[in-house]
Amino acid sequence: TPSPKKQQEKVPKVQQDDDDDEGMQEEAEPADPLFDRPDFQQERQAFTLALGQLDNIFKQAGTKPLSTHKGLHNLGNSCYMNSVLQALVHNPSLNRLLQLPLAQLDQTFGFGANSFTEGFHGFFQEYMTNVSEAMRPEAMRDLRDQFIPYMAGTEQQDAQEFLLAILNLLSGDL
Repeated sequence: TPSPKKQQEKVPKVQQDDDDDEGMQEEAEPADPLFDRPDFQQERQAFTLALGQLDNIFKQAGTKPLSTHKGLHNLGNSCYMNSVLQALVHNPSLNRLLQLPLAQLDQTFGFGANSFTEGFHGFFQEYMTNVSEAMRPEAMRDLRDQFIPYMAGTEQQDAQEFLLAILNLLSGDL
């Protein structure tokens, strides 16, 4: 494989407008293979559209996102998981959705018992209900181990990869 320096040299140069300094060139940024995949873009657009539709429903119903400043205990290299969980429970549309009773969610979306969404709903309810102290996310760790087995254990993991795995699981159910 070429060295990083040689790879940088292969990045195409883009000529700036004539109005700018004559002869100045800037390097184009290399494409991100994960985000530029057509299937990722389609999934992202579908998820964004679905969340927008839900947001409109919740606005009409007058529900507001719940908030808490509670932390999560580290269970051994679980910072990546904790940061993603914090971001997800504070996402206004997902937050409003998870406030609905589990039976109503299941009736609407039909995800069934023992699904990832059922477990995530339970985690959300516990997280938002017990606001006085930091929470041990053991139930969420167990869900991760069951539904995302390649991330099981106490090894360091990538937060973005964990987020994408959760979004895929939720979008499959919802």
